[in-house]
Amino acid sequence: MAKVTVTDMQTNTSVQLAQQEADLVASEIAIVQPGPFARLLMRLFPGPNTHPKVAPDFEIVVEDGGRTTVFELSGETVLQRKSDKRGFNFFLGSKIVAWHAAQSGVPTP
Repeated sequence: MAKVTVTDMQTNTSVQLAQQEADLVASEIAIVQPGPFARLLMRLFPGPNTHPKVAPDFEIVVEDGGRTTVFELSGETVLQRKSDKRGFNFFLGSKIVAWHAAQSGVPTP
């Protein structure tokens, strides 16, 4: 069972997602992250990071299975691990933004 905390970097408001939402986010993040073979290839043959270098809109902290990982969400579609700045295309970002707005009461621009 995952625990997911979403923080809006502009307003500095944090919300903890409901369990069903948190499990969905954790499973989606697990899908978009590359497996061990792909990580090895990326390490052996590094290429340019094609994601834009912009300030993150949201910080997502995922606690799952005793591990805590911090991600940054930019433009609702680019998810980056904060530790290594590796970017992934992430299509659940708009839902996370909507869930944050609904729970925090702070509308997103």
